[in-house]
Amino acid sequence: AFSWDESFVVAGMRNHSISVWSILSRDQTLGPLAGHDDEIRAVAFSFDGTYLISGSEDCNVRIWCAQTGAAIAILTGHTGGVTCLSVSPVHARVASGSRDRSIVIWDLTEHTPVRRLCDDGELHSRGVTGLAWSPDGRRLISGSSDGVIRVWDP
Repeated sequence: AFSWDESFVVAGMRNHSISVWSILSRDQTLGPLAGHDDEIRAVAFSFDGTYLISGSEDCNVRIWCAQTGAAIAILTGHTGGVTCLSVSPVHARVASGSRDRSIVIWDLTEHTPVRRLCDDGELHSRGVTGLAWSPDGRRLISGSSDGVIRVWDP
């Protein structure tokens, strides 16, 4: 995933770590950052570039300092592997989607869940495979391997 200013790229590695590279110099600037216990399925930069966010088959979302690589928080709340992430372009929030069919919206500064979607009977019938915020941050779109796309107003 690219940083919002397109100067860095972050990737999940086979050894369950994440690394960051500079686009300009092509040098690795951070990593490997270890902490996940299973394959990493999604990575992102926060909108302001402060945080790196990673989601894994270990059911956790991790927040890292984008400057130092220090581990900041482990966000737990999924019972299936985390398959996708989407960072809000407006708020300090990230949405995570999971094989357990749920979507959790997290506050990046408080490290707490803001809202858990799909608890109100609107479940996808299969795991969530894609998420995207609208440009104004008011809506979230989810896609699933059930072939359904949902629009949320979280």
